[in-house]
Amino acid sequence: MALSYINAAQAKHPALPRAVSTLRGAGVRVLLDDGQGHGEGSSHHEPKHGRVEEYPWDLALDNLD
Repeated sequence: MALSYINAAQAKHPALPRAVSTLRGAGVRVLLDDGQGHGEGSSHHEPKHGRVEEYPWDLALDNLD
């Protein structure tokens, strides 16, 4: 299981969908918000405004096998 905590600029990088696809193809459950409030995972924050205390640890722990 992988849970992203990325900013909006990182989320727009063209390599992200390929990386996620590769991980999922290897059997990794990737929790990733689509940037519009849909999907699993945390929503993207503005660059340089991430707050580690807002990391969704509960979601990460709930999704461990």
